[in-house]
Order: sequence, then structure tokens, then C-alpha cells
Amino acid sequence: MRAREFFEVVDADDPRVPFTVRDYEAMTHRDMGRQLVAFRAWPTWRRVGLVLLVHLVVAGPFLVWPGLRTDQRVAGGVMAGCLTSVPYVVLTVVGAFLCKQRVCTNGLVLGWRRGRLVVPWETIDPGRVHVVENVPAAGLYPEFAGILPTHQAGFADRGLVVCGYNSGTREPMFSYWLLGSRSPEKLARVMEDAMVNAGFAAEGLAGNASRTAVRARRAVGRAGTPLLPPVRGPLDPVIGVPRPGRQPAQ
Repeated sequence: MRAREFFEVVDADDPRVPFTVRDYEAMTHRDMGRQLVAFRAWPTWRRVGLVLLVHLVVAGPFLVWPGLRTDQRVAGGVMAGCLTSVPYVVLTVVGAFLCKQRVCTNGLVLGWRRGRLVVPWETIDPGRVHVVENVPAAGLYPEFAGILPTHQAGFADRGLVVCGYNSGTREPMFSYWLLGSRSPEKLARVMEDAMVNAGFAAEGLAGNASRTAVRARRAVGRAGTPLLPPVRGPLDPVIGVPRPGRQPAQ
């Protein structure tokens, strides 16, 4: 298969650039080709276990409360526990429904509005893909501040950050996409395989994403310190995945 080139703007005055960007703005999920694999933004079982533990802590006092009948203790424990767990369960399911990552032959289709949020493979820099731990704290960082279309993490506690074309707001041209996933390593592997099969030089994307993993911390995020290197600018080149024996590009 002929190697395909990543999207790069070498000369801002190139008359072809506006037409190329216009093509991206007009893309829909149909332009991304056949769906290969889909992921949902589910939390890990560890996070679910923590919620159940909180449920037990809240319900526990009712189960041993003196002076109550057995049925009253059970009813009180169930009601108290539901007040803590039901909202989390509902929000988690809604978040997983809205934040769906579809890996297709030509790119990513994200979210529930299939016709809008697309990220073509040629706009994704394989060297700017990273595994993210503690995703809920990532929203505090300047790259993901506020509720943005590029925040596709729901209530997941792990995820993958991808730098690619910003079809959410279109300004700036490139943005970081925060994709919640129970297994971001698997999502990265599937992306790598799809990009390589499409003819792009993305070998090593998944391994590099794991090696360059970052952990979001609430205190650091509130301080305004970026979690990641500056987002790719319109004239920035693709850094790609470093070859064995070379240091990653900064």
C-alpha cells in the first residue's frame, strides 16, 4: 500500500490551505469509512468498587442502628445507599452513552452526534497520543477546562488523549481530545492498527502512548499548570513516534 502523508501546513500563504480546511469542515461520519471497533467511556471496576464501598459505609449505620426492627434497618440502609450510588450510576450510563469512540478505517467518530465530531487519521499525530490516569481531574487542567466537545470522557477514570483536527469548535485547528476508556491501551492499539492499515506511519503509537502516560492531579490542575505539552499549532509539524534508539521529540 502506498504511504499516505499526514496533514501539515508548511506555508500559511499556500492558496490550497483554505480549501483543505473547508474539506475537513464538511466531513461527516460517512467520510470516516467502515467502523472497525467501538469503545464506551466506562469506568474501571476499581472505580465501581469504590462507589460500592461508599454505599456500604453510608448504609452501615442503619444496619446496626439500635431500636430499629430488621425490616426498618434494611429499608433505611437501602435508601441511604441509593442516595449515594444511584446518581453515580445514572450519570455514568448517560456519560457512556454520549461518549462513544468509533475507530473507523479513515479516522475517529466521537460522541453521539455522528455527523459532527470526526477526527481523520491524517490529522492525528502519533507522537501526541498519551494514556491518561485519573481522568476526572484532567478537566481541571487548562487543556480541558470547562465542558468542551473535545472532552469525551464521561465518568471514566482512565482514558487516552489524542491531538488531532478540532471538529468540535474548529478553532484552533488542532486540539486535544480526551477519550474515556476502561482500556486506553487497547484503544491505542486499535488506532495504531487502523492508521497503519490506512497507509500512515503510525507504528509504535500504542507503545509510545503507554510510555508517555500522564496522571492528572487535582491540586496541579487547579494551579493552572498544563498536563501536556502545548497543543499542536497550525504550522507545527507532525513529530511522530520516535524510532528505537532515538529520544522523543520535545
